[in-house]
Amino acid sequence: MNIVIAVLIVSSLQSAPLAGQTLPALKGFLESQPPVGPTSRSVDYRVSYKSSHQGKPKGEFKESGVLFIGTTKQGNTWASAPQQAAHDLQIGEIAPPAEGQNWFNQAVSPSKLAALADPGSVLIRLLRRLQLKSEAPPAVGNGEPGEVILVYPLEASRPGGKFWTFNVKAGEARLKVKKDGTPISLEVVQAYQGELSPHFGEYRLNRKETWTFSGSASQWQTTKYQLSLSRKDWKDAVEADLEMIVGARQ
Repeated sequence: MNIVIAVLIVSSLQSAPLAGQTLPALKGFLESQPPVGPTSRSVDYRVSYKSSHQGKPKGEFKESGVLFIGTTKQGNTWASAPQQAAHDLQIGEIAPPAEGQNWFNQAVSPSKLAALADPGSVLIRLLRRLQLKSEAPPAVGNGEPGEVILVYPLEASRPGGKFWTFNVKAGEARLKVKKDGTPISLEVVQAYQGELSPHFGEYRLNRKETWTFSGSASQWQTTKYQLSLSRKDWKDAVEADLEMIVGARQ
């Protein structure tokens, strides 16, 4: 009986993630990355945005095109205007952009695209700011031997107001890492639901973002970004999807 128990314990230890070893390997990988330096990368994007007020369609914005991102000599992130918008001559008084265009402009600002231009620096800041919650193995059939998912708590900001009920359904960042510390992907999931009263005032959020990384240690970079957003703030609701495919460094 003791032999059987020992075999089971050893087997479970071998199949479980190597707790405490993945995080130092990850930090070592990120700290060993060479400075990004001045770079330029193309980004093919596709965006879809719909908004409504009291259930009635309010606005819709769809666009696909190309923009460019990169870093300066000082390490700052820059982002060009989307190619379609860059061709428009902006002189004198112009009409304010629609709601969907405003949302997209914020989504492609340099601060939002930093994880595409310089993922190493972004992940280092993320690890310094967040406390590791747990380690988990990838789902069956969705990973290679030795890969581990580092889970960090990351709840969405709660809307202002006095809520009758408010429940956080999800709030975490999941960083998938190889055994040698190479990041594979970063997924952020945030969701909540609340009501101002039993009769009106529903608030709801479902947000999922995924960054996909690939390449060798010397040429490691972000190659894809996806965002899916569903939000309701009482009378107003938004549905949005954004996908970006990042080209090679130039």
